[in-house]
Amino acid sequence: MDALSIDRIQFAFTATFHYLFPQLTMGLALLIVVLKTIALRTGDEHFNAAARFWARIFAIASSLKARMVQSPWQPAILRTKLRSKAAPGGVGTPSRRNCVG
Repeated sequence: MDALSIDRIQFAFTATFHYLFPQLTMGLALLIVVLKTIALRTGDEHFNAAARFWARIFAIASSLKARMVQSPWQPAILRTKLRSKAAPGGVGTPSRRNCVG
């Protein structure tokens, strides 16, 4: 497997993740509110049990989302940004040509 294939797989995973998880969590939040409202108004325990079940799924999805956002490459990226700001004329610092004034 070459680097291009690995990059494509990583991009596919990231794009899929960013497409699915926000809709999943927003949709589940609305579903839980609706089920809990019906359970409180009718007193039916089946709706309450369904709300508790979907709340667990929501918690799992939210924890996965929070874990996936913390990329293992994040510390290296931050170190590179800090290093480039510290190096005069390096990446991340404006060149004298682009400065106005």
